[in-house]
Amino acid sequence: MKPLTADRRSHARTQAAYKAVITDRKGRIVLRGRTTNLSDRGAFIVGSAPHGVPHVRNVVVEMHLPETKVSRGTRRSTRKVQYLARVVRRQTLGQMLGMGVELLEKLT
Repeated sequence: MKPLTADRRSHARTQAAYKAVITDRKGRIVLRGRTTNLSDRGAFIVGSAPHGVPHVRNVVVEMHLPETKVSRGTRRSTRKVQYLARVVRRQTLGQMLGMGVELLEKLT
């Protein structure tokens, strides 16, 4: 049995700064920014919310992640991935907004 701690995550997070956009199910932008950390099942994204603090729960998260194979001496390219996600945390950070999301299903 795993001991209970203040941090209930079951997947390790890694610091990572990648472009990210969160949209609602109708395609409206909820948050545009960058990831601050990432795991197999979640991410924390900080950015600007064009319509104020959103109160949506189910969202689509689009991230631009690096390609896994990079040839030596070439510019690192990215690939766009989308996930169906659930907002599990909202945090106001001055003029910015942070959102923690649980990645539920990979869409692309």
